[in-house]
Order: sequence, then structure tokens, then C-alpha cells
Amino acid sequence: MSARIQYLLRIIPKTVIGEDNLPDTRFYIAKDYDGETIAHFVTPTYLTRDVQGEPDYDDRLFIKTFKIDDECARQYASKLLPRAVGYSAALLDYFFRGRLYVTLLVPSVEQANSNILSQHDTGRDIDAIAVFIQNDSKLNDVIEPIGEGTLTLTVSYKDLNSGSIIYKSAGTLSFDSIPEVGSGSYFTDLFHLEEPIITQTAEDITYYLAFKGKLGNEEAAVIGKVIKGPLLYNVLPDEGLESTEVTITGNNLPLLPYDVIFTHDPTKPYIIDVINQTETEITAKVPNTAGINKPGYSGLRVRYILDTEEMIYSNPVPFFPIAEGIVTNTGEELINVTVEAIGPIYGDYDQLPEAIVIEGLHPGTSGQIQLITGFTYIATANTSDTKEIVYITPDAVDFVFEVE
Repeated sequence: MSARIQYLLRIIPKTVIGEDNLPDTRFYIAKDYDGETIAHFVTPTYLTRDVQGEPDYDDRLFIKTFKIDDECARQYASKLLPRAVGYSAALLDYFFRGRLYVTLLVPSVEQANSNILSQHDTGRDIDAIAVFIQNDSKLNDVIEPIGEGTLTLTVSYKDLNSGSIIYKSAGTLSFDSIPEVGSGSYFTDLFHLEEPIITQTAEDITYYLAFKGKLGNEEAAVIGKVIKGPLLYNVLPDEGLESTEVTITGNNLPLLPYDVIFTHDPTKPYIIDVINQTETEITAKVPNTAGINKPGYSGLRVRYILDTEEMIYSNPVPFFPIAEGIVTNTGEELINVTVEAIGPIYGDYDQLPEAIVIEGLHPGTSGQIQLITGFTYIATANTSDTKEIVYITPDAVDFVFEVE
């Protein structure tokens, strides 16, 4: 036996202003249903005979015609819209509960690991993008696990030559799971572009991440993530000592919070002094402990830290910090010393700095010199001394050659 729903209909008279601008009495059918009262459920049409008093439930009045007027519609809206909004919000929250947390995004690198150093740079044009991703998908404030699925990266930019918006696929990667935020683990991989993005003629670079796979108990969930990235064009001058002022030009350069990065090595802290900043230009001073390990390929970057503390890097532009040091004559005779670069520390960069000659260095004395970092140098006289010049340091002397 099915359950019987009890409801009650009542007639409510109401004085209204008619179309002739005169007061009139209109009757509304009120409905009490399941604890809910709708005072203006329907009203009789002009084709229905007048309702007088309380009719008997068998009266044929209730098979006559009725309508929903503005008053009825307003009451329906007051009852239904809050519920509809609540249901819609809950539905949207469910379908858009997926969140990808990009701990790190670094373009123009040849590998992805937990400590991307400057020797992994591939140059100012973007040919690959390293991503470090965690799962921040929550349902009822509890993270839902991300299981087996795929992750696709697309990159868009405006071509300054044609004015067109270009979209390039960086490929699709498969995975078994994505670790959750706070776990200390990441989904880490390197996406590759078939053709590099020429950054000197591009602007408005944007990264689009798309996940498809298992989220909680849902087998075919979809999560999207859009990140607008900074882009660098140049830095002038492209070499300098500590405290040298340099001007960095680019597009979508971040205002605070951001970092100007002269070295990727987090074990070498440094102090950066920014003098001026806009979305297209930053003027800063070369910090102490600036360094470069791969001349011609790696160099200065800008790192944008989002409000969520996700870190998005720009492409690099070449910059050569200059270290200061001394050559000491440890022998007993007057000597001439030649200091020359014998090769880059990393990579196959073949534009070696010019050799430096110190003439007439007396026994027990020293001569001051400056060298571009990133190269291995040899100082020769009667004997030789070889050094890798990597960093500017906070010390007065960055390196020492001892020859005789």
C-alpha cells in the first residue's frame, strides 16, 4: 500500500488594484503541504465562476480553470530560488571540487628533479616545461585521492609578428596517482614541445593543465588549471659585479610577491635589492652569491610566487656575474702570470672570455683580477693553478690563484 500525502487547500481573499485602477477582490487558493504553506498557490481565471465562502470539496469549482499570476510567481520564487541556488552551488562544488596544486613550474630546462639547478637550463626559448604537482581536491574538507589518469599540458602565447594567439601542445603524461598537498611527495615530470616557443617574439604566455582520470569514486573526472606565466626578453648589462644595477625587460613580470633569481641553487642564499618594478621592467642590483654554472644557456630568471605559494618561473636570459679574486706569487722571482678560461663548467659553450695577463708580479705579492663565473680557469707562470669560478660570495675575495 502506497503512503498517502495529506494536504489542505484554503481560499484567501485579497484586495488588489485592477487594470481599471479600481480596487478589486481576488481570491487565491492557499496550499498547506508537508509543513510548507504557499499562500498564493493559484488564482481562479476570469472563466471560473466567482468563489464565495468556503466551498464543499465536491464542488465542481475545483475542476474549473486557474492561473499563476505575478503574486503567485513571486511566492514561488521566494520558496524555490533559495533552494535552487543551494542545490546548484552544491552541485557546482561537487563537479569543480578537483584542484591541482602546482608546487613548481619551470620552463626551458632539460630535466625535472627536486632541485633544478642552473646547469639544467636550455636557453631563453621554451622547449620543455618541468612541473611539480600535488592533489588539493577536497570534498567536505577532506582530500579525495587522485588515482590513475592522464595530464595534458598546452601552452598559449601571442605571436608579436602576426598578432595571432598560438596554442602548442606539450604532450600528455600518464600516472598512477598524484600525491596530496602536504605529503612532501610530488608528481614530477618534463613536458616537451615539438617546436620551441621563440620568447623574443612572444607575450602573454599561459599554461593550461588538464587532468582526466579517477578522483575519489568518480572514474572519469576532469580537472583544469590555468597559469599565466612571466616572460623575459633581456637583461642589460648582461654581466656585472655585486651591486651592479641591471634592467630586466619582459612581459607579465610579477609585482610582489616575486623573486629575481641569479642562481637556482637554494643552498646559496643571497640578498636581492630591487630598485624599480613594473609589469614590463625590473631594475635590480646583482646580489652577493650570484652565480652561473652553464654560460650561454642559463642565467637570470624571475620567479612568481602566487597567493597559494605556488612558484612559477620565467624562462632564463643569459647573465654573467663577475667574481673578484687575487693572483699571489708564492715564489721567489718576479713573474708574469696569464689567466685564461679553458672551458665552461657545464655544457659546450665555446665563447670563452679573453685571457688576462699580469706583468711583473713580485714575490710574495698579489694582483687583483675579475673573472666571469661559469668557467674553469688556469693561472700559469712557472707553475699553474686551476680553479672553477662559480659564484660571487659575500667575502671580499671570491677566489685565489697561487702560482710561482
